[in-house]
Amino acid sequence: MNANANFKQHEKSVSNKGTITARKKKKSGLIVYTAQIRITRKGKTVHSESQTFDRKKLAVAWMNKREGDLFEPGGLERAKHGNVTLADVIDHYIRKTPPQWAEPRLRSFAR
Repeated sequence: MNANANFKQHEKSVSNKGTITARKKKKSGLIVYTAQIRITRKGKTVHSESQTFDRKKLAVAWMNKREGDLFEPGGLERAKHGNVTLADVIDHYIRKTPPQWAEPRLRSFAR
């Protein structure tokens, strides 16, 4: 399968639905704009996020940038897991692993 056909197949299986909704704040009467991104694969929502802005231009800019970030290779995975560092992984390992198993392995890192 060539790269173009692979992209077309990926394009069909992933749905990108970015919307901007305007609403009035009840107390102040100001209009705010909520940009919402929902990504579906095979009919199921795999990622959804939203952000509210005072200006529509800002909402559109955020939505376009965020959609670009999410559709980069590995973008959805980064969004799902955040920016996990090696230190985070080691801390998690120390907390979840019994001391008699973790300590010898951690000492080997210190060498």
